[in-house]
Amino acid sequence: MDAYDLQSAIDSSGLPRVFFFNGRLLSAGDLRTEQAARRHADLWLGQGCGDGVVYGLEVSEASAPGASNPVLAIKAGLAINRAGQALKLECGTDIALASQPQQVGETGSGCFGACAATSSGNLFSASSGLYLICIAPAESRSGTVATSGLSGQGGACNTDVVTDTVMFRRITLDNELRDLQQNETDLQRLRSAIAWRCFGIDGQRQLAANPFGLAPANIDLADTLRNSKAINDCEVPLALVYWTGSGLQFVDNWCVRRAPTPRRNSRDVFSLWASERPWNQGEALWQQFQAQLAQIPLPQQAAFVARQQLRYLPAAGVVPIAEQSGENGFVASQFFAGLDTGNALQLDAEWLPGLLQQSFLLPPLDLTQTQPLCLLRIRENVAAYNGSKAQSLLVFARYSLLRGEDPRFNYAHFGVEHFAARYT
Repeated sequence: MDAYDLQSAIDSSGLPRVFFFNGRLLSAGDLRTEQAARRHADLWLGQGCGDGVVYGLEVSEASAPGASNPVLAIKAGLAINRAGQALKLECGTDIALASQPQQVGETGSGCFGACAATSSGNLFSASSGLYLICIAPAESRSGTVATSGLSGQGGACNTDVVTDTVMFRRITLDNELRDLQQNETDLQRLRSAIAWRCFGIDGQRQLAANPFGLAPANIDLADTLRNSKAINDCEVPLALVYWTGSGLQFVDNWCVRRAPTPRRNSRDVFSLWASERPWNQGEALWQQFQAQLAQIPLPQQAAFVARQQLRYLPAAGVVPIAEQSGENGFVASQFFAGLDTGNALQLDAEWLPGLLQQSFLLPPLDLTQTQPLCLLRIRENVAAYNGSKAQSLLVFARYSLLRGEDPRFNYAHFGVEHFAARYT
């Protein structure tokens, strides 16, 4: 291949646009070329921002619990797919999970051919199971216009308006997660184990063993599904749902939902670690734990034991605690039973946001192994509980997180009266 000279236009990497001038005859093809140029430029911008959910698009159950034909409620929001296309749901929408998919045109038209056919192993089935809910591009056509010179053939191309919109798909995950369904009998343990698999924690542990080389193609569940063609670059995962004959058992957004993450060209392990992906996954892992905790029914909280009913704990988390019988929350002695925790220390509230954010970069705690935890009470929360019966809470964290936030060297331990005022 011949080398290009400096400051010379590289035509092979260009984006053709129509050159307009007075007197030029324009055809529909010219206008489509101009539209394609503008949309390709938008796609490049979207690819630079990264794929993921920008905001909204939370999935929840809209039907009554135990319904045989469950309905999902999806909030308005915005996502960007790997092709760079913005997927906007303008208003909240209900989706019937048991409905048969409609035959649609080329969903890849909005992505200019990026959407290939999906694998037959993950096609729609009309039975209950584990499913991934994705948002994908679609288009609808409305209205007709008068035509001229088409010899009565205008019916195929006389559409007035083409609307770029979205649709939702469900992809069965029974093949990928069947072993967990067979081995885990407790529903909360199953949900936590599925999240562990979705985050690809076992695969990430192996990266540090030999970081000098290419990162594996399949790190988390989304990578596996893309490489097997179960989902394509035009789809963005939103949630995982577990549907049985008794109805929807849970809807888990954060085990597959990710914030927009730019892709890097290099696939080596160091580039992976230096990217935004570890932080975004750490946040999603923490959010998944907190969301699951919040959805555990109140009657089950008093006897809940984390080591038996969860697969993992994030590097730091917040647990609502019932200090007395009749209060809402978990019983601390039950929740942390069998874990190496020690006595709870106290921490000022101002340190908590930073502590949680630092935890996003640390791996979760594998509850099949014994690892020490530090329990922390927030000084302001203790005062609020004693004064107005606010919800009591406990913060747990890896000991490696407690460096600058050491609870022994702040007001929570010594009290304000032990600190002299600073004068200038």
